[in-house]
Amino acid sequence: MIEVADWRPPIIEMVMAKKELAEWDPDGIFPNHLPELAAEPEAIESAEDALGVVLDGEHRRFLSFADGWKCFHQNVSLFGTRELVDGPLRAAALQSFEYAPELLADYGWSPGLLLPIAASL
Repeated sequence: MIEVADWRPPIIEMVMAKKELAEWDPDGIFPNHLPELAAEPEAIESAEDALGVVLDGEHRRFLSFADGWKCFHQNVSLFGTRELVDGPLRAAALQSFEYAPELLADYGWSPGLLLPIAASL
């Protein structure tokens, strides 16, 4: 697995790619949003406390540069600290785990062991 020590270059690269895509979509068929501002360390710690987990270092670093990204990929949003804990996107992600329990079982996973980080309504 590739570990990203500094999320700034990939975030800038994606912002530029989304800018170019927006030029090909003058009617705004696909939503185009910039990432949210960086999460404060206290917000990350609060989310971890609420979830009862410690996020891996790479996820924490990403949140420290972008506290989520609405419609990162078409209508799929990357969760920020608030969405990790609660809200309609989290509920949609958790509900999606119910659609194919046998697939999760094949990997030895259960919904209670998974932490959704992106979803679409």
